[in-house]
Amino acid sequence: MPSADTSPVSDRHRFIQVMLWTNVCMYVTALLFSGDQIRFSWNPMTTVAPDSNVLKFLGAAGTSAVRRPVLDVWWTFLSANWLHGSLLHLIFNMIALHQIADMVARGYGRHRMFIVYSLSGVFGFLVSYKATVHLTVGASSGICGLIGAALFYGVT
Repeated sequence: MPSADTSPVSDRHRFIQVMLWTNVCMYVTALLFSGDQIRFSWNPMTTVAPDSNVLKFLGAAGTSAVRRPVLDVWWTFLSANWLHGSLLHLIFNMIALHQIADMVARGYGRHRMFIVYSLSGVFGFLVSYKATVHLTVGASSGICGLIGAALFYGVT
């Protein structure tokens, strides 16, 4: 059976690279806005972490970031998918995104892969918000959506 993505391989890889670099650029932007409020620690989970107020400003989700009615700040459920809370968080998510996005893009096409990634992120942050999570960022829910799409593709 032919692949759903009929574009050249280089286009698919370039599209995924743009997604990866967008995440990296958003992380660097958060660090730049954090200034001297960047957290450095020996704990690898929290080292080189942007300030939480900067993450809220850039579009983090969660109960502390979304204080107004959800419809007033709907964009945070999209933007939080592109923010990360620490260097290790970014590295692990980008490794996972790089691994799974290409496989899903080959099966569904790069645009559908992007839609699955984005909508999974929105759904994950809505669930986090409803579960009263204080502050949440990262590509994990989008990546989980891509894993689900890959599993569905494999089953069908």
